[in-house]
Amino acid sequence: MSAINKEQQAQVDKLQNLRKYTLSKPVKVADKEYTEIDLDFDRVTGRDVLKLKGKSAAIDEQYPDEFLLEIIAKASGLKTQEIESFPIVDYLSLLTMVNAFLLIAVSKAVT
Repeated sequence: MSAINKEQQAQVDKLQNLRKYTLSKPVKVADKEYTEIDLDFDRVTGRDVLKLKGKSAAIDEQYPDEFLLEIIAKASGLKTQEIESFPIVDYLSLLTMVNAFLLIAVSKAVT
């Protein structure tokens, strides 16, 4: 097995940094207060992606919001309705972060 180069290591580091999001302010969801959202992408399976197949086509390197929302819900353990209730800055940041994670993961898979 060969060692990974600096570019590959940078991609791995980026992926690791995209697994935790700190909220702009604490958010209360179902009697629990959150200050950050952990995204465990190991919870998301190929089966989950197949269920969302019609929502998953990336256009100009942007996955549809509905697809990203479902991935965030699965990875965080939260419900989509709970995530939708986040302040706009956090909601949009999470969508952007997960989109970036997926694009990096896909580019890593094809290199």
